[in-house]
Amino acid sequence: MFAAAGILIKPYFVAQAKPRTILVISTQIDPQFPLTLQFGAHWAGRFAVQWFVPGALNGLRSTDCGRLLVRCARYRQILHMATGITAEDITRERPDLVIFNRMSLFIEDPNDTLEPLFFDDKAFAAAMHSYTLQSSHDGYTVWARSGG
Repeated sequence: MFAAAGILIKPYFVAQAKPRTILVISTQIDPQFPLTLQFGAHWAGRFAVQWFVPGALNGLRSTDCGRLLVRCARYRQILHMATGITAEDITRERPDLVIFNRMSLFIEDPNDTLEPLFFDDKAFAAAMHSYTLQSSHDGYTVWARSGG
């Protein structure tokens, strides 16, 4: 499965002689570390996998939030923590590439994907202001940092 992501990002790694940094936002363990090892890259995030996001998102979607306010507030808090910490990692580490895996395993609603969820968070959107969408293929989107 990570072969498609490798094909998408290979040009970014071979274009420069220095090691590159990447951050993959995904609910599954691949393609992060196979790609990191394959290209000799530096991993730029504190989360290897966004495993807690599906639970919070599924919980939020299946809960009567009009009746269970505290539970839904906790789910929202978990989602905000995930997007906020990831935004901090992008700001601090400035990865060359941010890759979204749109094939979100464990999220019950196939219309729910990580990319819109993360970009809905103001801190995350601000952290991504210097990134531009480079490619989208086979369930992955690749965002590249522009400028210095």
